[in-house]
Amino acid sequence: MSNKTNIVISTFQKHIDDLKPKLEGVTEAMPLEEFYKISNNIRTSFFMIQGLCRVFSKAFESKTFEKWLIKCKLIEDALGELDFYNNGILPHLTDEKENGKVKDKILKAHKNIFSILKDDGWLTGERIKMMEDKLPTLVFDEEKKKIEKFFQKEIEKVVAFHQDISYDHMEDQVHEMRRKIRWISIYAQALNGLIQVKKDKKNESFKKYLTEEIVTSKFNKMPPSNHDQNIYFDQDAFYAVSWIINELGVIKDDGLFMEYMQDTTKEKELLQRAKKVCTVFFEEDEILQKLIVK
Repeated sequence: MSNKTNIVISTFQKHIDDLKPKLEGVTEAMPLEEFYKISNNIRTSFFMIQGLCRVFSKAFESKTFEKWLIKCKLIEDALGELDFYNNGILPHLTDEKENGKVKDKILKAHKNIFSILKDDGWLTGERIKMMEDKLPTLVFDEEKKKIEKFFQKEIEKVVAFHQDISYDHMEDQVHEMRRKIRWISIYAQALNGLIQVKKDKKNESFKKYLTEEIVTSKFNKMPPSNHDQNIYFDQDAFYAVSWIINELGVIKDDGLFMEYMQDTTKEKELLQRAKKVCTVFFEEDEILQKLIVK
């Protein structure tokens, strides 16, 4: 492996460096409301690190990154549960009894987060030090080629998932679809400039996805290239991916709340909306299939 390229080590270290200051000062004694203010910022770093673990464990068949993935996913899932109850359910409740039940779930989720942070050595820095000590010993070849192949396989899996599901379940199908598409976007951001976007072929069908909100979003700006070679995504296709992530996010949030409130009529309407959006995206416009510039 060329030290100049060094995609794996440089990108992973970058996100470890971003996480370390976010965990400084975080203790079990921190009030719940104070932790809320920083929890999503911490979760973002764990998303990035988990994303890299997913890419590298599969692209290079790495047992090390596979083990790290389990640890990162555990804490990211716990942070996600806290966010779900605190932001996805609680603000919409008016019934005092239901409100109390959700607050109990929030307290339980908060306790679980700190149990994981403590038990897995995140609070003491032991977990991060272990990763940093191991990282320089890892050697991978054909980095760009294998990562690009990873993206191609992931796209094929997402398209196959769309073909296999009936869009009749919010969590297992719509939410899972959004997760799968969103991970592709997270991988692109996490790879610290390896992925770049450029205008490729003009596709008129992409226009409907290119809203001002999407085109100007800071999340659609790739980090500057820090590598001697790059993988390119079609710019409009990448914007369209961002659009459907947002669209499915709205449907998913509303749908999970309706599921929580046992409003099956409105939930079914949302499921049909998700099916229609994804059918156009995957079958008519074939957006994801056109993402990688050959």
